[in-house]
Amino acid sequence: MSQHAVKPTTPSQVPEPRANRWPRPTFDQTLISRPWLNPEALDYAREVLESGWWGAGPVTLDLQKLMEQHYRQEQNALATNSCTSALHLALICAGVGPGDEVIVPSLTYVSTAIGAIYCGAEVVFADVDPDRLVLTAETVERVLSPRTKAIMPMHYAGPANDFGPIRELVAGRGITVVEDAAHAFGSKLDGRMVGSDAEFCCLSFAPTKQIASSSGGILLYKDAARRDEINQRAFLGLAVDTYGRTMAKGVSPVAHVARIGHKYKIDDLAAAVAYGSVEKMADTVAYRAKLVDRYYERLANVSGLQLLPRAANQETSWYIMTIRVADEAIRDRLRAHLADQKIGNTVHYPSLKEQPAFQACRGEIPVTTRESRRLISLPLHEGVPLHEVDRICDVVATFLR
Repeated sequence: MSQHAVKPTTPSQVPEPRANRWPRPTFDQTLISRPWLNPEALDYAREVLESGWWGAGPVTLDLQKLMEQHYRQEQNALATNSCTSALHLALICAGVGPGDEVIVPSLTYVSTAIGAIYCGAEVVFADVDPDRLVLTAETVERVLSPRTKAIMPMHYAGPANDFGPIRELVAGRGITVVEDAAHAFGSKLDGRMVGSDAEFCCLSFAPTKQIASSSGGILLYKDAARRDEINQRAFLGLAVDTYGRTMAKGVSPVAHVARIGHKYKIDDLAAAVAYGSVEKMADTVAYRAKLVDRYYERLANVSGLQLLPRAANQETSWYIMTIRVADEAIRDRLRAHLADQKIGNTVHYPSLKEQPAFQACRGEIPVTTRESRRLISLPLHEGVPLHEVDRICDVVATFLR
């Protein structure tokens, strides 16, 4: 690793808050996730706090430029206050509205689907590939209809997937493919960053993510001619945002509302932490890959346990370390046992179609229903040392024996 490598190697080495005005809970377990704050990000945040300009401004603009550099100017970037906002904006720009259908995987976080609801459209669930747990052209084709307006494939767990076949399937039909890469920020396929070929791709800076801030996301979009429109839709429809009006020479122009928009831009404080995280992205990706390599080494031959496939043409920025066991009953007993052993764990995700808000939505998802009940996510973050991965693997292997 480089001289700027991720420093924390045990949970006790992760920086603790210095203030105790607002007491936080203490944990006697290895957490499933925890954000890592590098020193540069802390310095950037302090600079913003002392600058007197906290809203979207120069740091936000620099963050967008940094993202465009990472994408070799193949994508344009808008920094948003969340990936959820970015997904909603993408659907708005795709013209999604009442009467339309949006196809999403049922094995995903609610954010992937909720943007369609915000637009007044109907969510349609497509099933996932049983190995990679993502949408495929075959599963999408089963639920296509004349009302389909957008498709939102999600890169599950971190590995970058080729969604080109889905784009080819709907080419010329007036259907937009919006890639949800909230899990895969920093991943590459055949040497290209995830979402490089997407018309729209959305990334996340949520505190649980590998490239994290207090909040935030990125909307990547291909068509540079839409920059003004997208900026306006992201900030209340104003022709020029607050920072732009403030920086104008002479008398500040009066606010001009060009269209209906949302307040979806990131602020400079969150952007500063995100900027520091993106700068150290290579170190974060490398450290997590080291942990995942150890998990795979120790768990690959455990009977009754399945891991996600790994491909030689992928460079993965791992968000979660997920395993699959035989069935829901074993999953629930193992989760309880892990908790007893002070090992945090969770499920990414229960099927969305089984949630009360989405039960009426169309879609046949037998693979999702089966696989979602076998999933467990194990601790993966910069505060987990290799010897703790060994302990976790020993606990899992012993239980499944």
